Amino acid sequence: MAGRLGDILVARGCITDDQLQEALASQGAQRGRLGELLVAREWISAAQLGEADSMNSCHTKNGHRRGQTLLELVAATTILTIALVPALKMMRAAIRVGSTTETANLMTTFCASKLEEQLMNTAAVWNPSTVSGDFSAEGYANLRFQVIMSDAVVDGGIVNELMAISSTVWNDLNADGDLDAGEPNVIFASKQASNVSYQQEAAGS
Repeated sequence: MAGRLGDILVARGCITDDQLQEALASQGAQRGRLGELLVAREWISAAQLGEADSMNSCHTKNGHRRGQTLLELVAATTILTIALVPALKMMRAAIRVGSTTETANLMTTFCASKLEEQLMNTAAVWNPSTVSGDFSAEGYANLRFQVIMSDAVVDGGIVNELMAISSTVWNDLNADGDLDAGEPNVIFASKQASNVSYQQEAAGS
């Protein structure tokens, strides 16, 4: 404590280092306080001693930092656990919703694409049929499609005049190749009229 007070006085230019060493030696012999010895020798004023004492006290208080107790650490861990559990649950739910939304968007896009593809094919070649497959080439083997083209009246068409086209894309969760109850799916439908000029142009005639 005395050494620190002396260092402060030297740093402030109140005394020299030699004076400090001399005062410390005298302090050991006389068993007195360093500050009182310096004031008695008129090397510093009482005001200067007061200022140095204040600075020394602040330094001492700031120098003692209390560590965390085990109880405080346990309490902090408990609070973090309580906060993290619902946060992780919400994050998991958000990821699940995001994945579901992404799959739904993909199915919608693929379904519209397959419908447009068969509309163009039917305009060129009148061929009532059914095509099916999956999107493995695009990296989504779990998504399958089926496009039904029919000019039967029962399906909403007119024989040789109007083709009813239905495009279905679904998430084949059990990988059995069939659209089962409960599997997410998207269905788009449209109709294509027979146009002889389109068919002749497609045939190159």
